[in-house]
Amino acid sequence: MARIAKNSLYLALLLVAAACLRLYHIRFGEPFLYHPDEIKLVAQAGRLLSTHFTDITAYFAIGVYPPFFTYLLTLPIGLYIVVNFLTGRFSTPADVTQFYNLSPFPFFFISRLLVAFMGVFSVWLLYRLVKRLYSERVAWIASALLAFNFLHIQQSHYATVDLPASLFALLAVSSAVSLLEKPRPLHYFTSALFAAMALATKFSLFFAVAPALYAHLCHAKDSGWSWNKIFNRRLFLLAATLVIAFLLFCPLFVLDFNQTKQGLQGTGQFEKEGKLGSGGSLLSYWTGDQSEGFGVFYPNDFLDTLGPVLMAITLVGLFLMVRRHQRADLLLLSFALLTYFMFEYVAYKAIRHLLPVLPFLMVAAALALESIAIRLSRQAERRNAVLLGMVLALATAQSIRSCRYFNELAKPDPRTISRAWILQNIPAHSRIMTESFPPALPDCRDVRPDSLRCYHLSSLKLSSRRLNLTPEFISALRDFRAQYYLADGFSRVFFDWKHSYKKYPQVVQERKQFFAWLEVNAKRLQTFKPSDPRLQPEIVLYQLPVFDGGVD
Repeated sequence: MARIAKNSLYLALLLVAAACLRLYHIRFGEPFLYHPDEIKLVAQAGRLLSTHFTDITAYFAIGVYPPFFTYLLTLPIGLYIVVNFLTGRFSTPADVTQFYNLSPFPFFFISRLLVAFMGVFSVWLLYRLVKRLYSERVAWIASALLAFNFLHIQQSHYATVDLPASLFALLAVSSAVSLLEKPRPLHYFTSALFAAMALATKFSLFFAVAPALYAHLCHAKDSGWSWNKIFNRRLFLLAATLVIAFLLFCPLFVLDFNQTKQGLQGTGQFEKEGKLGSGGSLLSYWTGDQSEGFGVFYPNDFLDTLGPVLMAITLVGLFLMVRRHQRADLLLLSFALLTYFMFEYVAYKAIRHLLPVLPFLMVAAALALESIAIRLSRQAERRNAVLLGMVLALATAQSIRSCRYFNELAKPDPRTISRAWILQNIPAHSRIMTESFPPALPDCRDVRPDSLRCYHLSSLKLSSRRLNLTPEFISALRDFRAQYYLADGFSRVFFDWKHSYKKYPQVVQERKQFFAWLEVNAKRLQTFKPSDPRLQPEIVLYQLPVFDGGVD
């Protein structure tokens, strides 16, 4: 009993530490929103709430996007609205809309809290899963590595789909472990249910059901190979539950099959082509030979997120798992490797896509650390001391990495500083052309009653792959009668990446020519520099010369 109580206390302390790291500077950007994916997802949850889930067009408001996470977001957002009605802050639905329009950050903050909780729960769930599959010692190592992992901490700060999808995949694998232990109908049902949740959160996680299929095949082998043992009622239960649950959690196919099909085809084409500058060579997630990302999307490979030491240990662990190919290893690898190689194949390389694989990479690292400790010492006490030292060193390095990252991200953003300067120094109703990541200026098309001033805003799509756009950009400035131009470092970074030069050299050259034209023909009024240009963009405000009502 004393040992159980002691373990429970240690696990509680680990979860508290995980929670503290995931809540550290979670309000970054306040009151502004600097994660583009958060904006569309929280807004989509609001649409579903305001239409009471009855308007079909609301489901497709952000295109063919898996909706299950937005369903989940409606729960804390709805609770927040109800509490405010009960306390008298809101009297009518119109009050909710007005409050959101004026100060939306609270809705995003509670959504981030939901994801942070999912991140902490993932640590506990991995501990339970690994303890059942391997041993308590490996479970402690794996869960500790995940609790202090930079990438997992980073993504736990964002109200986006990657962390929730990772949790549902982990739940699906955990159910598959139960299925491997005992082939009960309940385990088939829960495995399919959680796999459906993962797929309805992120369409790329169709391998979440692979561990359950592997467990099913193991039982078929144990009872003697035959078609009847494989294609039995339990496999039908797995398939039926997966399909029905997926259509419930993601009704897009039922609501408009053709639109969903076309949207998925477009998404597939995008994944093959990638964004401008994205891409990488074989194993680029490990070598770092791909775009490094920016802001909330930086860094963008395992070498940068895990660090070279933990990455090397993880690779050793994966090699050990493949070489010994025990059932526990193969069950985890059936999801992790299939998902990894699928993302290696697509052109759009983003390390956040591999977040669902991360818990199982930490299991591999834990197995490798245990093997290393055994080789270093045969004495149990010394071996445990070596293990503890290695885990503490890795956890400390990852924790420092996380704190430094969010310390920088929490600093006043140049977009925030430039916004205040523009509101003070640029006349109201001025015409301002922006790039893709501008400060949140009040737009005269959406002016609010309490706004002291607003601006006429328009933007250029610099990341288009089309050639010969410089004349169109200059013509757009002239037609819009732009007086000012706001450049941002994030829009420019696309044209400094290796794979932009490699795949689209002419496009890069043309954009550089347009930037040079801007420097020659416009006057720099103000430059707002970040402390780290990888995490926050430099903002440059230009004044454009006007000639006969247009740009000269």
